[in-house]
Amino acid sequence: MDDDLEEFREIFLEECLENVELLERGLMQMDAGESTADILNEVFRAAHSIKGGGATFGYQPMAELTHFMETLLDEMRSERRAVVADDVDLLLEGLDLVQAILTDSKEQSISADNDGRLDLQLRLQASVDSAEPRADAPEETEAAIVVEDEMRSWKVTFAPFESFFLRGNNPLLLIRELQRLGGCTITKSFDKYPGWSDFDPNNCYLTWVIDISSTSVEADIREVFDWVDTECELTIEQIESSPAENVAAVVEETPEVAAAVVAPAPAAAPAPVASKKPAPAAAEKKPSGGGADTSTIRIATDKIDQLIDLVGELVITQSMLSRVCQSQDQIDVAELRERMADLEYHTRDLQESVMQVRMLPISSAFNRLPRLVRDLSKKLDKEIDLILEGETTELDKTVLERMIDPLVHLVRNGVDHGLETREERIASGKPVAGQLKLNARQESGSIIIDITDDGKGVNPEVVLRKARENGIVGDEELSVDQINQLIFAPGFSTAEVVSDVSGRGVGMDVVRRNILDLGGRVHVHSTLGAGTRVEINLPLSLAILDGQLVRIAGQVYVIPMLSIIETLEIANTERSTIPGTGDVFQFRGEYLSMLDVSEFFCLPDGGQGELIVVVENHGKRVGLVIDEVLGQQQVVIKSLDKNYKNIEGCAGATIMSDGLVALILDPANFNEPAKLAAAA
Repeated sequence: MDDDLEEFREIFLEECLENVELLERGLMQMDAGESTADILNEVFRAAHSIKGGGATFGYQPMAELTHFMETLLDEMRSERRAVVADDVDLLLEGLDLVQAILTDSKEQSISADNDGRLDLQLRLQASVDSAEPRADAPEETEAAIVVEDEMRSWKVTFAPFESFFLRGNNPLLLIRELQRLGGCTITKSFDKYPGWSDFDPNNCYLTWVIDISSTSVEADIREVFDWVDTECELTIEQIESSPAENVAAVVEETPEVAAAVVAPAPAAAPAPVASKKPAPAAAEKKPSGGGADTSTIRIATDKIDQLIDLVGELVITQSMLSRVCQSQDQIDVAELRERMADLEYHTRDLQESVMQVRMLPISSAFNRLPRLVRDLSKKLDKEIDLILEGETTELDKTVLERMIDPLVHLVRNGVDHGLETREERIASGKPVAGQLKLNARQESGSIIIDITDDGKGVNPEVVLRKARENGIVGDEELSVDQINQLIFAPGFSTAEVVSDVSGRGVGMDVVRRNILDLGGRVHVHSTLGAGTRVEINLPLSLAILDGQLVRIAGQVYVIPMLSIIETLEIANTERSTIPGTGDVFQFRGEYLSMLDVSEFFCLPDGGQGELIVVVENHGKRVGLVIDEVLGQQQVVIKSLDKNYKNIEGCAGATIMSDGLVALILDPANFNEPAKLAAAA
């Protein structure tokens, strides 16, 4: 790809992914019987945009495939054929291949099945050719009938507006697209050239006249200019027909034309560009272990405007503080306090607004699930009603991206293990169609996601028996809640047969680990015969956390609030020492290990050790011995790895109001028996 346009490649890929989501959402609506004109037009436009962008950026397989999909959609859109399930299946199959091609392009690899693509294109074309026209379809007039193989001659007059370059467009690349249609002879006109005195290098003054010999029809030529049809004057005239033979393409590119084409182009709203050159090395995908994060996010203009307003308020407050501090007379303490209160207020608003910039609606994750449920319901021969609620709930972009896989696993598990077959539901007096419901909501600074089904529920006897057979638990007695949590154990599965949907016992373990790594929690609530609810509790953001400030050996530390179960007084707690394990204490009927944090960090002045903070991570609990609880506070997380080095037992650091650094304890580091024994 041309070096000067490589920056547009990522923008194109991001926009292409958005169009893929639009296409999938529209196809799912069509599959559900919603085939309104608005839906069909939206789906057609999405396919057309993918096709146009793919062709102009050199992704020919994607452009070819979407061309066949677009043809089938155009038949539906123009009411020449009805929307049927078989056609929607073909289009969804094509969408999967488009996503595979996009994945390959992002990962700089080639794995998409080309033979499968060609086969699908043939099936799409066969579907278009074999379908009988609708009884109410508009009749084609004789004039509308086109002879496919007839060679035609066209005269195209392409006159860009003066502002053409300012939109990031390049006329020469559009002309190269015309060359794909057939033989071209190009001339240019300088009639609009204003002279050197009024010449502006940012403006376009050229007009091109292109003679084309091709089997293409007028719609094919206009399609090349779809991206810029509002930014130019375009005239297409058919002239005398030419003999049916190929004409060599001739594209004149004099120094004057090249100079006119290579004009400054801002990075906003780039026009598609055709090229097949490999991307420069600087733009190649970096290894996952290093390099800057190049992911992007689209921000609403109202959020940007709010940030600008808040920064303006901060500037005003700062100037007021400077005036107070530079006063020749004695500083007015009352006014200084008032200005500091203003500064605190605006800073807090700015912090919240900046966090909002990274917030995205959870609908971007939910929108992937209807297709998944549809495919699984067909494969498992189950009828399923999927209900999505709270789609406008927002959470941090990083949290959202890392929650997609857990949601997919939970939905697959609910469809396969939770919901019964038609026969089983009829026998139990339930509606034939099972219900799977996802609900997202915000509560007390965190996000709650519920995945609920009205299936058979978790059978505690079966789960406990399987867990004991697999050596996950022993013969000890467990509560129903503890048994329900066993489904997250590594290698656990109640499936009798391993299938491509489930049965290997890895999905739910991945779910819990991913959620816990995000600082969240997951719980299973189930009633046998009535259904199951999986509740996920997530932090709004990974950049700021709610922390409990504690004092240990004279120093301040932060413990994440989501990890804290309870705080106990050592004096009122039953304790004992077990050889090889260390100190343990009794907590709600079980014995937990105790860890003296001052000893773990080898602090010179050991603390008094008056309190135990019970923390939980990855399903394991431990008691941290501390000296004093100071209070709760929202803290901004700073990376130790980037700013200093990794410290075992710490998840990061934060800067307190007095300017001192406080370490943020990582409960996951204190749950390993080897570390507990070493500290003991």
